[in-house]
Amino acid sequence: MSAIPERVAAPAVPVTSPVRLSPLYAAPSTRTPRAAKRGGGGLGLILCGVLLPAATIAVELATRMCADTFFDPLPTFWHVLLAASVPAANLAAVFALARDGDSLPSPLWPLGVLNGVAIAAGVYFAVLFLPLLPLAVIAIAALGLGLLPMSPLLGAIAALVARYRLGGLAASSGRPLHGTWPGIAGAALLLACLAVPGAVTSHGLQMASSDDGTVREDGIRLLRRYGSERRLLEACYEREREFGNPWDAVGGRDRPDVGHARQVFYRVTGRPFDSLPDPTRGRGSVLAAPRHWDDDQALQAGEAVGTLLSGLSLAKSEIDGWVNGDAATAYFEWTLQFGNDRPFPQEARARLALPRGGCVTRLTLWVNGEEREAAWGGRAQVRGAYERVVKVERRDPVLVTSAGPDRVMVQCYPVPPNGTMKVRVGVTAPVELASADRGTVTLPRLLDRNFEVASPLRHSTSLRSHDALTLPASELKPSVDQVKTAFDGLESAIAGVSSGGGIGEAATAVSTSLTQLGTALTGLTAEVGQIC
Repeated sequence: MSAIPERVAAPAVPVTSPVRLSPLYAAPSTRTPRAAKRGGGGLGLILCGVLLPAATIAVELATRMCADTFFDPLPTFWHVLLAASVPAANLAAVFALARDGDSLPSPLWPLGVLNGVAIAAGVYFAVLFLPLLPLAVIAIAALGLGLLPMSPLLGAIAALVARYRLGGLAASSGRPLHGTWPGIAGAALLLACLAVPGAVTSHGLQMASSDDGTVREDGIRLLRRYGSERRLLEACYEREREFGNPWDAVGGRDRPDVGHARQVFYRVTGRPFDSLPDPTRGRGSVLAAPRHWDDDQALQAGEAVGTLLSGLSLAKSEIDGWVNGDAATAYFEWTLQFGNDRPFPQEARARLALPRGGCVTRLTLWVNGEEREAAWGGRAQVRGAYERVVKVERRDPVLVTSAGPDRVMVQCYPVPPNGTMKVRVGVTAPVELASADRGTVTLPRLLDRNFEVASPLRHSTSLRSHDALTLPASELKPSVDQVKTAFDGLESAIAGVSSGGGIGEAATAVSTSLTQLGTALTGLTAEVGQIC
């Protein structure tokens, strides 16, 4: 019986042998889960993840500081929305981290998706501002402005820290935090879709500027089908910047040549680039007023027409002409009235094409409702006087100078704030003789302008002569025949009503005839306008 205790006794265990205890007898852990610590997101998360990104977005939208100096980080509404997701997601994380794990909102996946979008957007904008970080470090001492280009990086780091803390808080309540990866994937897909039009436009512009004719035509077709007109128009304006958009360097894309871009824009759209407002001025601005006046001041009293100015328009246009058949000369007076609906004065500039061999022989300006004749002088003399009046005296001058064969430059300043300015240009030109008794009269016309054409604008043209004036009837004959046919149909329909035919059929016939007559008259009016 004494051997039984010896069999059940525990054997001696050497000190150096590993001892592995069963979980059943393991001592309870005294470590505190990382998510159990409360206290909100912390001051760093609020400053770097919420306040600084929100302030950066507001400053850029209000001043367009980065867009005017380096590159445009917020060219579209979707870029603004993605940028705003960073402070919004971090603010939501701050409120969530201020709660207990059991009091977190249910479901949690919207919080995870928003955090994923913020992470992707933060990383995108951090890479975008990467070339500016060295300058940002230096500029921190200058009123803290260097913090603005650093805010995307700080916002992305804050979003990652918020994800770590939210995951721990959710784990403490036994619920996983889903949705982060779908949010990252969705934001990345949106960014890729936003980048595709610009990349296609840049590639198509390079192809359209190639020396190979086949490649050029392929590039034009690519731009017409898939290109972005806005990006193509932006390429038509030379902007001197220290840095370009870093994404433009992907694939070795160089900054396109402005001259080629303007030619390509015309071939793709059929319109000159300066017929549209400059998209690089205050582009995408939500809070800022247009800065056209500031940008246009450098061109005032200069020799360049510039681009369309917002608020400046041609409100009235009239041409009165006299043709002298005996002397084979024509004289035109073109009256132009400009309107300005902006709260600051603007200069109207235009380049006119004169009839072959024509010249400006009269110039008048209305001052306080009174028409006044302009003085004449040498080119340098009158331009110097105009520049002095515009930039020093800032009163009512008008200037016409030669701009090449049969070309003149017209400049008017100031078109007053919320007011109008009226000028009259007199042009004398020879009649182009086809024979001893026949000649052609050509009207002056606009080539370039920095003002829009008011809608609706009815241009008036009046020509008088002691000799017969005719329009080329052969060009109007098809439309005239259509009008005559429509009148005949209307006459037949009215005759059917008078003869007592069916009211419904007669009304239908009259309605159809009136429609045909309206279409014919519209076509005739359009053709007459083209000839004039």
